[in-house]
Amino acid sequence: MPHNAINEESLFFIRIEKLSKGPAVTCTPDQDAVEVTRIMQEHDSTGLIVVEDGLPVGTFTIRDLRKLISDTGGAIIGRKIRDIMGRGLITVRLHDYVYDAIFKMAMHNIHRLGVVNEEGKLVGVLTDTDLLRIQTRTPLYLLQKIEAAESIDQLKKISRQIMDVVTFASQAGADIISLVQLISQFNDAVTHRLISLLESIEGIALPEGAAYLALGSEGRSEQTLRTDQDSAIVYRDDLTEERLREVERFAIRIADALDEIGVPRCPGNSMASNPEWRHSLSEWKQILDQWMTIPSSENMVKFGMFQDLRALHGDKTLEKELHDQILAEAAHNSIFLFNIARNVCRFPPPLG
Repeated sequence: MPHNAINEESLFFIRIEKLSKGPAVTCTPDQDAVEVTRIMQEHDSTGLIVVEDGLPVGTFTIRDLRKLISDTGGAIIGRKIRDIMGRGLITVRLHDYVYDAIFKMAMHNIHRLGVVNEEGKLVGVLTDTDLLRIQTRTPLYLLQKIEAAESIDQLKKISRQIMDVVTFASQAGADIISLVQLISQFNDAVTHRLISLLESIEGIALPEGAAYLALGSEGRSEQTLRTDQDSAIVYRDDLTEERLREVERFAIRIADALDEIGVPRCPGNSMASNPEWRHSLSEWKQILDQWMTIPSSENMVKFGMFQDLRALHGDKTLEKELHDQILAEAAHNSIFLFNIARNVCRFPPPLG
């Protein structure tokens, strides 16, 4: 399986051992039918696997029980499972792939498979419900759920499932780069849906001529799990006072809403809700010039976060203008790269 692919198909190459429930609920061929129905009732099970000397030899299901009652007129006391069980149990091995199980269930029109080890002994059971859970733990399914969320509370509950899907993708063989990109994709989707909900439910929106910027690891699309909020807002110089009030209202509300659904605030308050991270395009250019020419520790830290900016929502052209400003300033500032390198050296790599 390609390690850089996280999709529906790749998840079908998960080994059965990742999904199999064990130990299975079983009975022996010589048990009484009434006794076995009590076991089924106790475990809320619609069927058991019949095991003899550790090996699966058949099944006894609700369908078999209905047929027994019909054939005997309800006289099932004393009837042994050996005489009424279904034979020829279909099995899969622990190291088989999920697609093997899907094929066997479809081919034999059955709802459960016995899972056996290399010696053929029963170690678990796999049901069609277990396979259905794969669909609900794929990236596409979760993205669809995020897009369909109709309230902030619903979005909060859905966002908690991100870790489950990432864990499942990891088990499917996805590499670290793919997982990090997947997390960023989920977090972007949550933020986009949150912005839509704020507009449709509360009437709060970022006006035209402004952009909501993701900074730091989120700006690079390199998030590991759920990081805190690092954001800013840039807007055109000709925005009216009314539009500026809309920008402020949006910035404050988006920070509150993200915190509400589980994205914590930045401890250093590097967020769009802070007026220091909310400026016009010309103001941001002046600030960038100051950060890049005055190499104080504080300026380097702020620039290091801001340089990875990405317009998550709004006017994308503002992102390009800011990037162009950074490149132009770096090109004619001879000591800029030296200062950046010196700042990087303040953080030694975590190697032993």
